[in-house]
Amino acid sequence: MGIQTIVAGWKDDGVTFEQTWTHCPLMPTPVHKMVHWEKRFEELADLVATAPEQDRQMYTTLLSSLEECFKMTFGTLAEPVDQVQGKFECIMRWLYSIEDDFVMRLQQKHILPIILLAHFNVLVQTLEHFWFMQGWSEHLMSGLFQVLEPQYGHWLQWPADQIERPAPSDSGVLSVRNIID
Repeated sequence: MGIQTIVAGWKDDGVTFEQTWTHCPLMPTPVHKMVHWEKRFEELADLVATAPEQDRQMYTTLLSSLEECFKMTFGTLAEPVDQVQGKFECIMRWLYSIEDDFVMRLQQKHILPIILLAHFNVLVQTLEHFWFMQGWSEHLMSGLFQVLEPQYGHWLQWPADQIERPAPSDSGVLSVRNIID
């Protein structure tokens, strides 16, 4: 039983299964601003250097791979990306690279994992042209501010500032409705 059998009984409204694949819209025009992240990552590296020795390598590795995602998404000061568009595969790869120890420390509300996740959230925002990603960066940032002790809140301000931008119009969102309209 293939997909053709499954969709055969669906009301088609004049749209064939093949049209949904051959008439997919182009990716929306990039609406994300260039993020100058390199100086901030130097500050994060200094913070990671203060982590307990048994955790330092884990945080260093995660920060390094997060830096690669930022480089792929935004470029660098020397070689900026012309059109900023979230790199889904890169961003999700970072999530999959997280070790169980990191997740455990995040659940225990350790400061450094919360701060690193907040910086990852800047990348999440670049994926909000997908309907299923809309609003997640604000939702995540709000939760991170709630769990981080107030005296460390300044570490979340930079990522929060980066995700604050006008919401893209509906025409820039990839959705099923855009495909069949």
